[in-house]
Amino acid sequence: MKTDKIIKAVVLLSGGLDSALAARLVLDQGIELLGINFTSPFYQCDR
Repeated sequence: MKTDKIIKAVVLLSGGLDSALAARLVLDQGIELLGINFTSPFYQCDR
């Protein structure tokens, strides 16, 4: 089914490979993405 409507989605990027790969697979399907990454004050990573 072909449509002229632009499909848009939001992707949460964790910084790891899984979310980046998932975003790429969605982009390859022609879906427009908005990537979001944020730091939570409720979790402190000791890297």
